[in-house]
Amino acid sequence: IYNLKARYACKRANVIIAISEVTKSNIISHYGITPDKIKVIPVATPKVTIAQTKIPHDKNYILCISSFLGRKNQALLLDAYLKIADEVSFDLIFIGSGPKRNKVKELAETSPHNHRIHFISGISDTDKFNYLHHCLFSIYPSKGEGFGIPILESFQCEKPIILSDTEIHKEVAGDAGIYFTSNSTDDL
Repeated sequence: IYNLKARYACKRANVIIAISEVTKSNIISHYGITPDKIKVIPVATPKVTIAQTKIPHDKNYILCISSFLGRKNQALLLDAYLKIADEVSFDLIFIGSGPKRNKVKELAETSPHNHRIHFISGISDTDKFNYLHHCLFSIYPSKGEGFGIPILESFQCEKPIILSDTEIHKEVAGDAGIYFTSNSTDDL
């Protein structure tokens, strides 16, 4: 039903606003819309003021902020972390909720490094940005996005971000992102 409604809306609209060139391309190919009917207006994040608060975690950590959906690929990040956990001194923190959270958490709990893997949800934006402000770097392993707001949030906090090499991540982050081959635990 959503597909039929979206197709109808795209055909009838005078102008379609897309949040990225990738989304525009998808609309063109999926619905057969002419490119001149679509205007790209990228998403922006509000200006964030980071309060000088105490460090939210007692060890160095890397951070993944994302909802837990299959395409967000947190299981891949967990696998990559577990491959190097004996060699690094930083923890891994996930912030987010969603239907795949418990599955990823169960995988983490079976690891000998489960005490270094943390799951946080239900926190305020202020607390989220506090975690982001104090992390070593962030990781966004998603294999499919319409945009990727966590990229902008990392940039706002002047934190490096490691990203899967999808078209949308390259569009949003450009040369400022550090990329790994999508779905490659070893490359990540």
